Amino acid sequence: MLSKLLRFGVKTGAKVAVLAGTGWAISEAVKNVGELREVGKEEWLVRKERELRALWEGRGINWGLGHCGVTVTDFEKSVQWYNRVFGMKLMNYLEITGDDLKPVERLYHTEGLRLVRLGFMASRSGNVLEVFEFDPPLPGSDKPNPFEFDPELPGAYREDWNRPGYTHIAFNVTNVPGWVSRLKREGVEFMNEPVHSSGADWAFFRDPDGNLIEIIDLHASRIALGRLGCVIGEIFKHTTFANFYK
Repeated sequence: MLSKLLRFGVKTGAKVAVLAGTGWAISEAVKNVGELREVGKEEWLVRKERELRALWEGRGINWGLGHCGVTVTDFEKSVQWYNRVFGMKLMNYLEITGDDLKPVERLYHTEGLRLVRLGFMASRSGNVLEVFEFDPPLPGSDKPNPFEFDPELPGAYREDWNRPGYTHIAFNVTNVPGWVSRLKREGVEFMNEPVHSSGADWAFFRDPDGNLIEIIDLHASRIALGRLGCVIGEIFKHTTFANFYK
C-alpha cells in the first residue's frame, strides 16, 4: 500500500511539475511575442541583452510590478469579497507571531502586536494582492491611514500597517542583495537589510516622496503566483483554504 501511495505521489508531482513548466513556457512565449510586437525587434533585442547582462554580472533583474499590499480588519471577509467581486483566489497563507515579528517592527510600526495574518491572492491575469490582518488592530483603525511624518526618515512618512489601507507596492526581482548594494551606492536608504523568509528574499526602501517600496525575489514561487496563480488558487479554494471562503 505504501509503495502504491509513493508511486502515486511521484506521478502526481511529475504531472504538476510538467504542468507548471508548460504553463510557464507558454506564459513567457506569449509575453515575449506581445513585447516584440509592442516595441519592435531592435528594442526587444536590446532589452533581452540587458537582462542577460544583468544576470551575468549578478546585478539582478526586475521582472516588473509584483504585488500591492493592503491591510484589512477581517481576513476571511476580505478573501471572500475579493473573490466574489474580482474572482481572485487565495494562493498561500501565513501567520507571524512572537520573535518572528521583531525584524519588521520598525517597518510595520506595530509594537505590542500579537499576530499578523497575511496571504497572497491571485487574479486570472496574474495580478497579485497581499492581504494583511493585524491583532490587535491599531486603536482608531476605522479612520484612514494618516501617513504621519517620520522624523527618523528625512523626507519620508510613516504608515501604520495595522490600520486599514494600502501599505506598499512590490517589484519582483532576482538577487535582492545585489539590488540593495547597488541602490545603497546610489544613496537609497533601506528600511531593512535583505531578509530571507518563507522561501523568499525581500527588502524595503522609500521613493523620493516617502512611498514604501518592496523588492522581492520569490524564486520558483514567482511562476506559481503568475499565470498559474488563479488556477492553483481555485484548487485551494475547495481544499486547503476552504474555511476562508465560508
